[in-house]
Amino acid sequence: MTLVILVVAVAVASASTASAATRTAASCAMSDVQAAVNAAADGDEVRLPQGTCTWSGYVSTGVKRIALVGAGKAATVIVAASNGQAVFGIAADGASISAMTLDGGASIGVGSNRDWRIHDIRFRGNAAYTAVYVRGTNASMHPRGLIDHCEFLNGRVLVHGYAGVGPTDLRNTNHWSEPLALGSAEAVYVEANAFTFTVFYNAIDCEYSGRMVFRYNSVTDSYLESHSIQGHARACRKWEIYDNTLRQANTSVYRPMFLRGGTGVVFGNTFTGNFTAPAIHLDNVRTFTNVGGEVGQCSGASVWDGNAESNGYPCRDQIGRGRDAALWSAAPYPAQSLEPAYFWDNTINGAVLGVEVVNGSAVHIKSGRDYVANAGAKPGYVPYQYPHPLSTPAAPSNLRLIPGQ
Repeated sequence: MTLVILVVAVAVASASTASAATRTAASCAMSDVQAAVNAAADGDEVRLPQGTCTWSGYVSTGVKRIALVGAGKAATVIVAASNGQAVFGIAADGASISAMTLDGGASIGVGSNRDWRIHDIRFRGNAAYTAVYVRGTNASMHPRGLIDHCEFLNGRVLVHGYAGVGPTDLRNTNHWSEPLALGSAEAVYVEANAFTFTVFYNAIDCEYSGRMVFRYNSVTDSYLESHSIQGHARACRKWEIYDNTLRQANTSVYRPMFLRGGTGVVFGNTFTGNFTAPAIHLDNVRTFTNVGGEVGQCSGASVWDGNAESNGYPCRDQIGRGRDAALWSAAPYPAQSLEPAYFWDNTINGAVLGVEVVNGSAVHIKSGRDYVANAGAKPGYVPYQYPHPLSTPAAPSNLRLIPGQ
């Protein structure tokens, strides 16, 4: 009789042929979990057992591609000693954290890493806090990963592409010289999550050249936001916001969405409930504020802006502005391409959701030029595949048949 043995070698990101091991921490205590992580090899899974533990610090994956897995949302509970405290840090490409509750305002921090995943986690806080802080620190590489199937109570997601400081850092970055890449993997994806707020806070915010996609989420009693240049912080680079459901169930929020810089697409979102100003609001902080330093105000005098008009238009990183050059060396700084934002098929209480420019920013942000509202989809745009590939285990590779006796 001939037996056929199927040998499966799973290709991993490190291209290692070693088999991944599963390690279980001695308890859910921070020191035991960090000890298990330290003992793990690249590609290993570290399990957190059932229990409730309070941490005053955080556990980091280090440079190893490790999967940190709890015993389930109802079984493994990590409580922060203070609201907003980071209890986990992802510092490796391909690392993941899942299957637990992070309570007391416990948060996760992520650096300039790629293809990480945070999923099936319950985040809980009694006050407003940042539950996941993606803080890019690499001027040459933006963060890219996935946050999915999580529950957030009073916690938001904050996306930074490159959190440099000062005008030199913010000029010398290629985050804005790269293509916009709408509909690609090149972003932080926030999908299929549930956000609920009992305090006033945004569910997501994006700035410092961040790239974010917010899709298929449900949001209760909150709103969505992105930022423009404020001080020396570059604006959010791009946003794709679609097929979400936002409802005001217990409070009245002023506006459902506030976009202040960068460009992208917003479509297929459904809003219900009491919004005082039921429209997507656009503005540009530097239209009405001098943020100081070299950047100043967009008024025709700042070298940061295009100054094609006497009022300074186009303002650097304003709504509808996209790619520019990196490594600015001297004024006048390079022109920034026009890439209009598109809005379509969004509804509020069954009616078409409009787009309004507020705070005097209409001198710089104009319909039909910088944005297109309710006139059809963006030509050529195709959303990235859903579910995100990182949420689906990769198929085995390097299969071979070995005949045996």
